Order: sequence, then C-alpha cells, then structure tokens
Amino acid sequence: MSPEPLLSVIVANYNNERYVAECLESVLAQTYANMEVVVYDDASSDASPGIMERFSRERPDLVRLIQGASNRGVAAARHQAILAARGQYITTLDGDDYYGNRRKLESEMALIRERAAQEGRECVSFSNVLLARGTAVPVPWGKPETIVQGMIGGRILGRDCFIPRDFVVSRDAYFRVGGYDLSLPIYEDWDLKIRLAMAHPFYYTGGIGSVYRLHGRGLSSRPFREHVPVLRAVFEKNIPLARPEERETIRAEFGHWLESRAAEASPT
Repeated sequence: MSPEPLLSVIVANYNNERYVAECLESVLAQTYANMEVVVYDDASSDASPGIMERFSRERPDLVRLIQGASNRGVAAARHQAILAARGQYITTLDGDDYYGNRRKLESEMALIRERAAQEGRECVSFSNVLLARGTAVPVPWGKPETIVQGMIGGRILGRDCFIPRDFVVSRDAYFRVGGYDLSLPIYEDWDLKIRLAMAHPFYYTGGIGSVYRLHGRGLSSRPFREHVPVLRAVFEKNIPLARPEERETIRAEFGHWLESRAAEASPT
C-alpha cells in the first residue's frame, strides 16, 4: 500500500470534456510529489468521465476517480472528494481550470511549513490567479495593491481585496470551520473563505498559481441581479464573525462593492 500523501488535490468536474485533460495534465506536471489527485465527477453527461478514467488508469498511484450518482453541484462534489481525501492538506481546482505554474503546489506547501514554524499556528497559503478569456493571453487577477495577507477575514467579507482561490489549507481546518455550505447554489467558495480567513491567517507566495477560465457557463454566469440575494445572505450569515468594532466598516465596504458591480452589470 502506498504511503499517505501529504496533500490532496481536489478536482471537481461537471461536463468539462473540452478542458479536463488540460486540467489534470497541469496537476500531474507539478514539481510537488507528495500528493494525490482526487477527481469527483458530478454525474457528467458528456465525454469527460472517459477522459478522467484514462488518467486514473494510466496513473493509478496518483489519480483516484469518484463517480457521483446524481448531479449535486460543485460544493457537494468538492465536499465528497474531501471526505475521501487522504492528505493532511487539501487544495481545490475546478475541472475547467488549470495550473499556470509548475511550482504552484511546491511554493504553497513550502510557505505553509515556513509560516507554521515561525508562528506556531495553522495558516492558509495562496498564489495569484490568471484570468483566461477565450484565446486572449491570460492576465493576472490580483493586483499588487489588492493582494493582502494575514488575518484578512474582514477584507474578504467586505470584498475589498483580491479573494484567494485554489489555496492550500489543512483538511482539519476545513472541517473545523464547517466545510462548504451545501445549501448555497453559488458563492459557496466565498462563504468558506470568509470562515477560514476569520480563523486563520492567509499568506501569499508572491507567484502565479492557477488559471481561471471565464467562458460564460454555469450559475455564476447569470445576470448579476440574480446573484445579489445570495451575496447578501452569505454576508449576513458571516458578519457576526467580524469584531464588533469592524462591522460598520465592513458593511460599508460590501455595500460599495455591490453598488460598483451592479453599475458595471447595468446596460449603458
């Protein structure tokens, strides 16, 4: 039996036959070796399950495929894969995204160890993200002035900074904060990040990590006005986690962000 991996890469997939091979190839190309890849297919109806089965056959030592019986959404897909994960640490990557830096996982795991040794507490490590639109050259999402570190839960809740994605966190920390809220149709990732960031510091590697595709599919591509009720519900759910003296400022920042996004989404 192979030794327990230190890191589990969680890949959630639903109908990503165009992209999932590139996704998995980018994971297998990582320089970090002490890992496993847990792929959860959320009852896809396209050819992607066959593509993922090929990877699991070719690399059974590294890739495990779990086939969901029915479509339950990305939060449930990730959660089921995390339940099956063997690693002490986890990170997520959606089946239509990919890693844009071969040292992404190596850098984040090294930063986790470094900060834990310095501070004697758990932390979360993250990298910048590239945004990919069609055939255009991907561009950095986080700007130097928007990427912040440390105890940034209030900043993430107010949405006034770059919000990390595809970060490395301990599996225990994921469960301690309650994991994904499976009732949320969208913004389940923002909700989880708020709770993690209220409990643990986030630290930045200074480099690029994953590439996030913007292709106009899924619930998140619906008109912004349909997002607002969920955004407000997630905000009100989590504002009690902020320190009382910070809540007014956070509420103002969130309101400003909502107004800005609504204005961007309005027809001119």
